[in-house]
Order: sequence, then structure tokens, then C-alpha cells
Amino acid sequence: RLLAVGLGLPADHFDAPGLFSRPMTLLNLNRYFPVASVPTEGLLGAGAHTDYGMLTILATDPTPGLQVCRDKRRPREAWEWIDVPTRPGCFVVNTGDMLERWSNGRILSNVHRVVTSGSSDRYSMPFFFEADAACEVRCLPTCGGTPGLPPARYAPVRYGAWLRARFEATGET
Repeated sequence: RLLAVGLGLPADHFDAPGLFSRPMTLLNLNRYFPVASVPTEGLLGAGAHTDYGMLTILATDPTPGLQVCRDKRRPREAWEWIDVPTRPGCFVVNTGDMLERWSNGRILSNVHRVVTSGSSDRYSMPFFFEADAACEVRCLPTCGGTPGLPPARYAPVRYGAWLRARFEATGET
């Protein structure tokens, strides 16, 4: 509801049949071993990436390591990394590539990585919340592709097919 209102849509926009009637969800448990990262050499707990889907809700332990890129639109060599503070009982919410497509780039998928200190194990539990596999993702009418707004940057896609293609392209199937 917050996303819908923030994008100028009715609060119940994403309640429409076929969008999140049968959402795809996944809960992972990630363990990062106590090996010190060396970002300049490409040694990281998790390399720089965006999440493919809609939203990721992340629970972490008290061990720091998650970093977000300040502005992914800059050249990669100019990316500035910001440490995400750990706060007990709080969650980190990452916006994914599909939300960027839906919002026509108004909401960017955030680039993030994990830099480990090497002093202890680090654990995180990401919950990936995705739309229905058959959902057609096209630019929302308040974000573009309509008179008075920018043109749609992305062609419409079927959520499940696009997600599968992303996994296949990165060897994650």
C-alpha cells in the first residue's frame, strides 16, 4: 500500500487480481565465513548485485558487512559504498529490478554487496517477495508511457519468464 500511494496510485492498486494473488516468495539463510574481504581484489562475502524481483526484506545478525551503492547511475569505478548499520529488531528493505521496471526508474533497484571483516561468521535471512509468475509488468500509468509523462523505458514482461531468464543468465537455475 505504501508503494502504491508513493507512486500516486490508489492504495489498493497492487491488490488487483493477478498481481499478488499468488506471489512467489523465497526465504534464504546466508552464512558468510570469517574471511576478510579485500574489495580492491574482488574478494567479497557477496559481490555487487541487485535483486531481480520486487522487494527483499532482510533480517541480519549484529555483524556488520552489508553495503549499498550511493548512486548506481554513476560509472562503476565511481561507485561510493555506504555501510548499512546493524540495528537489533530492524529489517533492511531492498528494492529490486522489477520494481524499477514497474516504476519506470522512479524507484531504482539498489546495488548492494557484503564486505566481511574476517572476525566472525555473519548471517542474514533475505525474504524475497515477488509478484505472480503470470503477472504482466508494464510501466505504471503514474510513472510514464502516458501523455505528459516520460516514455516507458522498459518493454512489458511476464514476471515469471523474466525472473527465470535472469536466473539462467547468471547460472542460478
